[in-house]
Amino acid sequence: MNNTMYYYYPPKNPQFFFPYCINSFPILFDIYFPYSIKSKIIWYFFKNFHIFRNFFLINENKIPFNLNIIKNLIEDNNYFYIINLGTYGIEQKTTITVYKFNGEGVFFIKYGNTEIGKKLVENEKDILEKKDINCITPKLINFIKNDHSILITNFINGKKISDIILNKKLIEIIIKINNLKIYNVSFKKKIIYSFSHGDFCPWNILIKEKKYILIDWEMAGGYPLGYDIFNYIFQTNFLLNNYSIKYIINSQHYFIEYYFKFYNIKSWRIYLNEFTKIKLSNKSIKNNKILFPKYIKLFNFIKNKI
Repeated sequence: MNNTMYYYYPPKNPQFFFPYCINSFPILFDIYFPYSIKSKIIWYFFKNFHIFRNFFLINENKIPFNLNIIKNLIEDNNYFYIINLGTYGIEQKTTITVYKFNGEGVFFIKYGNTEIGKKLVENEKDILEKKDINCITPKLINFIKNDHSILITNFINGKKISDIILNKKLIEIIIKINNLKIYNVSFKKKIIYSFSHGDFCPWNILIKEKKYILIDWEMAGGYPLGYDIFNYIFQTNFLLNNYSIKYIINSQHYFIEYYFKFYNIKSWRIYLNEFTKIKLSNKSIKNNKILFPKYIKLFNFIKNKI
């Protein structure tokens, strides 16, 4: 086998592509972290059994992405690549993690070639350029814009957090983000807007040496207070679990209260309502048939509580 062969995962509708040489560096499979029970089972066999992985081998030229774009950019044959095609749709971006042949991570690359994808990659570049935020983000190395947008950052050798339940440390990080002088605090219909990550979920949070590093800042901008905390609670549960709205709120009610007490806000359900309306608009535009109905249920639930 040579380095033109790749393992694809998951077996149905592949999204990740791991080069054959990764067999020499099994720890690099940790770049992916499964959250659902089904995914954990499939991933266990894929990660731990070479024979099982061999059922999912393809040649590099069968990957639905032109890796030569990245190879020409790196201009060095002493690297190999792990590819994540991203979620299919109008916002789709491809990410590539670049490693040396000793298994050391070097670069993280995000590639956008749809109109919306390019704008999101450019927005992330703008955020990473801000000095106030670089203590909790990857370091921006380069940005290229032509027919596509390519963002290059350093590689963060951290582990994704596994807990879908909030904690005070995460709340403190959200408050820190809200208070960054990147977006001027504003009011819309008596709702306070501040700077937010925009996609604050477990899979976008890494821990390295007990320090939290946030990745994937493409959605960052001005949002209603609490947007990140509600995103963590609902986006995560809607994608991974089938809990009732009432159960989700009750299970994390303490942290919602803890966050809004910091801002002396008692009527946090109004902010949840604003969050839900933004999500409904976004999921409608993307025609997301999985999440849109769930946010409709949340909207109707909150409407009866305000």
